[in-house]
Amino acid sequence: MIYINCILTVVTVLCLTKHYFIRMNIRTLTAEVKKLTKLISQTNQQVTVAAPDKTTEKLAAEINHLVERYKELQLKNIEEKRQNKEALANFSHDLRTPLTSAMGYIDIVLNMDLSIKDKEKYLNIVQHKLKSLNNLVDSLYDLSLVDAREYPVQLNPHSLYQLLCDSLLLFHQDFEDKGISLQLDLDEKVPLVLLDEKITNRVFLNLFQNVIRYARSYCRVELKVTEEHVHISISNDSEALSEETVVQLFNRTYRADINRSGHSSGLGLAIAKELMELQRGRITADYKHNTLTFMLSFKR
Repeated sequence: MIYINCILTVVTVLCLTKHYFIRMNIRTLTAEVKKLTKLISQTNQQVTVAAPDKTTEKLAAEINHLVERYKELQLKNIEEKRQNKEALANFSHDLRTPLTSAMGYIDIVLNMDLSIKDKEKYLNIVQHKLKSLNNLVDSLYDLSLVDAREYPVQLNPHSLYQLLCDSLLLFHQDFEDKGISLQLDLDEKVPLVLLDEKITNRVFLNLFQNVIRYARSYCRVELKVTEEHVHISISNDSEALSEETVVQLFNRTYRADINRSGHSSGLGLAIAKELMELQRGRITADYKHNTLTFMLSFKR
């Protein structure tokens, strides 16, 4: 009986000791979490355990993981705010430029004694500037929908061959006017692909507008099918591009005067990338031997 009492006493003491250390660790953790809550935006401090214990050590590790995750999200949020601020400044500049130019030409038409021919010339310039402005406003609207995750997506089986041909037909005159030779290698027998028709047409629009702006002499379009994907490549000869420029082509805040024409790149391509991802597709860019190639990939 004495032995049993001794054993019970020892067990009780051990349990109480264990309980004490657990409570002490929890108090320590609670205090450190409170401290971290106040300092989390300025420190890399982590929760530590006063006395070794598997349970509280695991809890501390989980808390530290949450702290790290919170820091990552905080940094991501800061970067997104920086990018949005930079994008807003860029967009404001891009909106102001054609608007100011159009107003200047309108002022000339209204206040100067011009011939009918000169008036038509200036009004055509104004029309061109306003079209550029309208395209930019449409792009900003698309970006706002994508960012708010409100862009409508309806995936249905479609013929990429037909959509691509329709889009090329729309730009046929533009290619001729710019002296751009169109080279086509299109597989007519590609299977139907699950995609959003409106989104895909917008992607084609943005990419071909980019070609019209920057191609020097030719544009090559290929449509191929592989075991798992249908691929479209759109290539054009280009001025020399740095590796940094190619990497940043899909960044909406990146501005690069690719061919010294005064146009900034990035917005239309950024939209194309995000729209492709919305319909579970992919777009990449590659630059070799003075040729810029955009590759679109759709799952079969």
